[in-house]
This record gives sequence, C-alpha cells and structure tokens, in this order.
Amino acid sequence: MNTVSLDSYLSIRQVENQQVNYLNLHRCLRQKYIIESISNPESVTGISVAGNYLIQMPNFVSDYTNLIELNGSHNELNTIEWILYRTEASENDKPKSSRPLVHPFLQIINLSFNHIKTVPANIHYLRFLHTLDLSYNYLMTLPTSIGALGQLRVLLLDHNRLKILPNTFTRLIHLETLNLSFNQFQSIDTFKNLPNLKHFYMNSNPLQTFPLLLYTCSNLQHISLSNIQLHEINEITLDYFTQFPQLKRLDLSKNHLTNDFLSPIERFFDSLEELYLHSNQLTNVFSLLSHMKSLQLLDLSSNSLSKIPQDVHAKLEVLRLSTNQIELSSADCVHLQHLIQLDLDHNQVTNIPKEFLECAQLQIMNISSNPLRKFPEILFQLPSLNHVTFNDSNLHDLNATSYFQKHFYRTLNFLDLSYNNLHTNLHQLTILKALTYLDLSGNCLTELDKNFRTLTCLKILNIGQNKFEKFPTCLYEMDETTNRTYLGEILSELYMNDNLVEFIPDEIVHMTNLQTLDLSNNKFTRFPDSLVYLDQLTSLIYSQQHGIHIDKLSDDFVHLYNLQKLDLSYNIFREIPLCVYSLTKLEYLNMSDNLLTALDTNRLQQLTNLKMMKLNGNLFPSFPSTLYQIDAFRIDDNALCLAPPSDFLEGKSSSAASHMFVQVNDQYEDELFRIYKRILVEHLSTHDFERLLIRLNLSDADIAYFRKNYHHVKREEKVDVLLRIWKQKRGSLADSETLFKLVQLIGDKKLVQHFQRAYLLARKNSKRSVWVRLYQTSTRSSFRHSVDYCEKNAPVNNLDFRLRTCYDHAKETFASKARFVVQPETVCQI
Repeated sequence: MNTVSLDSYLSIRQVENQQVNYLNLHRCLRQKYIIESISNPESVTGISVAGNYLIQMPNFVSDYTNLIELNGSHNELNTIEWILYRTEASENDKPKSSRPLVHPFLQIINLSFNHIKTVPANIHYLRFLHTLDLSYNYLMTLPTSIGALGQLRVLLLDHNRLKILPNTFTRLIHLETLNLSFNQFQSIDTFKNLPNLKHFYMNSNPLQTFPLLLYTCSNLQHISLSNIQLHEINEITLDYFTQFPQLKRLDLSKNHLTNDFLSPIERFFDSLEELYLHSNQLTNVFSLLSHMKSLQLLDLSSNSLSKIPQDVHAKLEVLRLSTNQIELSSADCVHLQHLIQLDLDHNQVTNIPKEFLECAQLQIMNISSNPLRKFPEILFQLPSLNHVTFNDSNLHDLNATSYFQKHFYRTLNFLDLSYNNLHTNLHQLTILKALTYLDLSGNCLTELDKNFRTLTCLKILNIGQNKFEKFPTCLYEMDETTNRTYLGEILSELYMNDNLVEFIPDEIVHMTNLQTLDLSNNKFTRFPDSLVYLDQLTSLIYSQQHGIHIDKLSDDFVHLYNLQKLDLSYNIFREIPLCVYSLTKLEYLNMSDNLLTALDTNRLQQLTNLKMMKLNGNLFPSFPSTLYQIDAFRIDDNALCLAPPSDFLEGKSSSAASHMFVQVNDQYEDELFRIYKRILVEHLSTHDFERLLIRLNLSDADIAYFRKNYHHVKREEKVDVLLRIWKQKRGSLADSETLFKLVQLIGDKKLVQHFQRAYLLARKNSKRSVWVRLYQTSTRSSFRHSVDYCEKNAPVNNLDFRLRTCYDHAKETFASKARFVVQPETVCQI
C-alpha cells in the first residue's frame, strides 16, 4: 500500500492575485494509500484531486477549512454534498442546514468530468464562490438556490442533460461567462437582464424558440450559437445581433442558414471582429461586409459560394472560403488586397489572375484541392507570402529554379506540397533557404537533391508515403573539410513512414538535433541498431501495419532515455520489452495490435510519467488492473474474459472492452445470482444499501414501494429483491459489463475481486460455451476454418486439446500469416 506524504505535494501558486498554498494530488490517489497528514491543515488554501477515479471525496479533504480553490475533475463522483458538509457525520448530528460549512471560503470549484446528477440545494451558502465548472456531468436540473450565488462570474454547464433553468437564474447579475452548450434546451424563457454577461455559449441544443430577451444582456462580447437549428426559427435574422453594441465574436455555424438569414441588415455591427458562418447553405453574402467595418476574421467555409465576398475592407485580415464553388476572377481580386490570410482550399480555381498581385500583404495562403495544372507563378511575386499550402492538386513538377530564386529565396518558410504527383529530386526547393517546414508526403519521390543539406533553417521535414529505397544522404551528410552547418545538425522532426527503406546508416549519428522520427511501414528486417545513437529523441514511431513485424528490441535501446512517446504498434511482441520499462520519461506508449497477453505490473509502475497507453488489438484474456493508474488508455478488440466497468472507460476510447467475448451459458445465471447475493449480504452496510437503492435508477414510486414493503425484512431478502430488479433491467448477470457495473454502483471497488472469483467459478464448468463463443466472435476466416477442422478431428471431451489443435492447424495452414487470433497459452488459461 502506498504512503502519501501530503507535505511533499505542497507548493505556492498565484491564483487571481492571491498566493495559494496548493496541494496537488492529481493522479496520486489511484492505488490504495495511507495518508500522512499535513501538520497545519488550515494553511492549505488550494487542492487538486483530479484524475483519481474517486467515487467519493477522501475524508482528509474536509480538514482543509480555508480552501479557496478545489479541483475534483475527472473522477467518478456522483454527489457533491461533501462540498458543504462532512460526509462522515453521525446519526446524532444536527440537520445539514444547521451544521457549519466545511469549506466556507471557496471561490473556485472545478468538478467537470464526473457523474454528478444533482447540485445541493444549499449551494448558495458558498457566498464567495465566483467560478463553478460542472461541465461533462449528468445534471438534469439546477436548484433555485443557484440564483443566490451573488458573486458568481463564471458558470460552465456544458455537456449535461439540462432542459430548463430556474426562474432565479436572472439574479446572477455578476455573471460574465455562461456555457450551456451540449444540453437539451428547447427554449430559455428566463434568460434576461444579466448586465455583466460577456461570453455566452449555447452550441448544440435543440432550440425550438430563440431566447429573444438575450438582447437585454447589452454587454455581450462573444455569442456562440452553433448547431442550434437556427434555420427553423423564422423570426431571427442576422440583423437581430446588431442589438449588441459590444459584440466582438459571433458564431452561427452549422445551422443550415440560407441567404434569407443575411438580409436585410438595417444597422451596423460597430464592434464585431470575428464572424463564423461556416457549414451553412449560403450562396451569396451580398453586401454583408459593408455593415461590419471592424471585422478582422470571416469564416464562410463549407457553403455554396461562387464568388469572393464584396466590400472587403482594410481591417479584414483572415478570410476562410474553403469547400465552396469559387473560381476566382479578376474582379474578385480587388476585394482581397488587404488580406493577410486566405483559404481557398477545395474550390474551383483553375487560374490565378494577374490582378492577384494586388494582395501585397498576403502572408498565408491555402489553395489546395483546386483544378490548377501547375504551381501558380503569380504566387512567386507576392512579397509578403511566407506560408503556402498546395496539396492534393495532381502537381507533376515545379517551375523553373529562377522563379524560386528570384522571389521566394528569403521569404518562404512554410511549404506544403503533399499528395501531388512529384517524382524528381526537387532541386528547385534547395533555393528556399528560409524554409522551416516542408511537407512532401504522398508523392512519388525516390531521392532528394544533395543540396537539400544546405537548408539550414529546416526544422520539420515530411517525406512519408513516397518511394525511397535508401535513407537520403543529404539528411546526415557532413563536410569535415569545412566548418559549415548542414541540415543534419538542424532537423528536429523527420517523418519517413511508408517508404521502402531497408537500412539506416550509422552516419545518422550526425543528426544531433533530431527529436521526432517516424519510420513506420518500411522494409526493415530488424529494428535498426543505429537508431540508438539518437539519444536526443523524444518521439519514435515504429508502427509496422504494412511493414515487416519485429518481436524484440536491442538491449541498447535503453540509450534512448529521453523518449516521451513510443509507438511499436502492429508488430509481434509477446511482451513489452524490458528496455521500455527503463524509459522513465515516457508519457505515451502504443503497443496496440501485437501479441501481448499480460503486463508486468511491477515494472509498469516505474513509468511514473505515463499518461496514455494503447493496448487494443492484443490477446489479453482479462483486464489489467494496473491501467487504473494511467490517464487514458485503449484496450478494446481483445479477447477479454473480464472487462472493466463501462463507466470507468467512458471517454477513454475503450467501448469495445466493455463487451465480453467469452460468456457462460444461461444455466449458470442461477449460480451467479446465488453467489452475488451472498457477497452483497456480507459486504453491504446499511448506508451502502440505501445508496445502492438510489443509484439503481429506480423510479420514485418504485423506491417508495420498496421502502414501504421491505424496510423491516432481513438483509438477505432486500438483496434478493434488488438483484432481481437489477437483473430485469440488465437482462443478464452472466456478462462482465453487468458485473462491474453492479460493483461500481455499490461504490466499493474492493468487491471486484470477490465478484471476479464468483464469475470465474461459474465459468469454470462452461468450457463448451467458451468454445462456441470463441467460434462465434472470431473475425478471422483462418480461425473459423480451424474450428471446423477441430470439430472433425479432435476429441469432443477434451476442450484444451481441441483448442490447441485448432491453433496448430491454423499455424500450419496459414503459415504466411504473421499473427493469429488465439495463442495456445491463452486458450489454456481460458
């Protein structure tokens, strides 16, 4: 059991001009722990217990009575009554409303990403509270008392299930930021007279009526109403928003808006600086910009425009027009002369007229995915242009070197020519001495000109998905007779995935600044030993989905001690190489689609900085509990006998893991029911039992009926009734998702071990069921073929032998396959 000395986690932070003695326990309470308390708890004024999968708040938090800031985000909390009162109060204590507050001075509360369903009715007792984040929870209603939080300035309620706001909401006169996005509001009748409101977010709600009284919030600076079905609300047009004299940013994207929404505009947007109308159905914006003299950014991408907007004024700097039908005529260019950034990606531009030369201030341009036949020569003559994206345009070759040398020699620093049809050595590009980023991926290149080594400003080079058979010498070549600096000493990121390279020369050691290297899907027969010289690497990607799989690493791999990201996916490792456990700076590890069946728990704990781990597509027969200490992971697409609770996996891209691939026959339901009942009777206290009654999501009528009719019965009978209700709701007790869900609802993770044993005991005599389930869930035809073979050739009464025969036959019949669905070690464990 871990001992956590709280004093060692204390530090001083500055929070809104206040010095806070901050206790940071982020991700520190995931394992069983013993707390060594702080000698002076009153000195702690800020605490974070985020990311610990807590079902309830640790008792020691209530000792910090002077808290100003509390961060309990990314846990599994379903109640927040503990913010106000101590949770371990005895039966003889006073009513909650009469007890002293635990944290009376709280100003900032972050409880996002939990399972909270209700807000305490006495939340208004926190009279100093000015920031409350309850986003990403399960709130359906708010108490009327929330209107009494007189100092509240920031309220984040996005990603909940709210449908209405209490009438008292209008009392939040100091509110400055309100986020109600991703809820279930159909109307908001109480939203008015919030004089200090500046930022309002209402994205992705099924609004049927518009909050017309929004205009009473006269100081609004930012309004975001994306994806609210605004096109179905007839009384609202763009002119409505001219009522906000301070409005600087307006987002009306993804609303299926048509031209009718834009006109007529009778007043001016005096302060509007950013307007987002992307993903609508506009075909013409008319003289829209003539009413917006302060506009700096306009996003009209993903509409149906055929012309550049007119009346573009001098202040407009960014114009996004991607995914339209624009052809770019000479007349259009007149409206672009003051732009700094222009996006014409995915349009119908066939030619850039000479009038485009008037865009003398243009710095960033994207003209990808247009029917242009060659690199536009006009672009060479734009004096300020330094960032060009011209991909996916079927470009076969570049213009003469003279164009690059004359115009781009010292200005261009970002060039994206990916996914064209380039096939020369691109000697023209060696003139671009100011390049810092070059993307040539997705072409037909086999070599690079030797003078690429003179591009001594280049930091990032992507030559993936080409046809290189050798590692380009220009990337590491040096000249010992001179003191010149070459590319090999400067390049920090190299992406060379999906080529035909078979060998990495030892001279790669000259690439002394290389920090990111992607060699995925090449033709290496073994892991290149020369890579261990690159001890400055922080990111190494060696995924071999379309390459040659490896099953081991060199012992010298430990010299890559600066690695923070390692990707060894799509190989044939049967275990994580021991040298990987020595990489103590590792934050991201991808071992997906290998042949792993287990983790070394003790060694994995050495990777104290690990935040993300991918294990999907392996052969794990059960859920590795060690993963509880990691921020994010993937373990789907495994042959899991026992899966983790689905709530635990929520947001971790592991949905498939919550479904069991091997399950018992229905005849073992009764046995499981009996065993589960015994475990619950032995471990449930009266308090836990009452909480379980509520957390089973029974209706109020069912709860009242249960309390009335079963209040005085024995515990065994209570458990029996509740288990039957649970079984009726879930349909089965014989799948692991139900098992873990039940344990989680009880709120005691210690019961996991008991339920696992019961579950495995019930499965012990169901090998025939296991066999059939393996057959049914196999996704590989080779395995199905081998099953058929075993049915005919193996003894029916010897399951282990039949599974091994199946594996051997698959190995013999499909010898060319690098990986198999089931390994003999795994099936014997089953």
